[in-house]
Amino acid sequence: MYEKHQQIAQEFLFPLWQCVDSEFKSKNKMHIWEYFENFVKTSSTMPDLAGFLEELKKLIPFNWLHKFENQIRNFIIQEDNEKVLEILQENTALCILFTRQCNEVKKQDFKDANPDLFNQEN
Repeated sequence: MYEKHQQIAQEFLFPLWQCVDSEFKSKNKMHIWEYFENFVKTSSTMPDLAGFLEELKKLIPFNWLHKFENQIRNFIIQEDNEKVLEILQENTALCILFTRQCNEVKKQDFKDANPDLFNQEN
């Protein structure tokens, strides 16, 4: 039922989240996900996903990561812009929840791959 929402989160919002400036995330740690959600909601009023991306970049500082560039570009080109923007407007919170879930999986994968960094005995 929410496959499209999950796809938007995994293939579009999560790569964008990874590009949000880490200093901005640190400074706004308590409310960063709320800010991101509000900025996504505001940007989703643009007529297409390219406009969405440009608006989002005005609202939140990005450090563009080239490893996500093709994925984001391909998503914008291949997906039904109108449908994606409609989902982002109407179900922003759900899409952000799925994005947060992607982020938690990434964190856990990092912890699993680097257990010595998180060893309580050190």
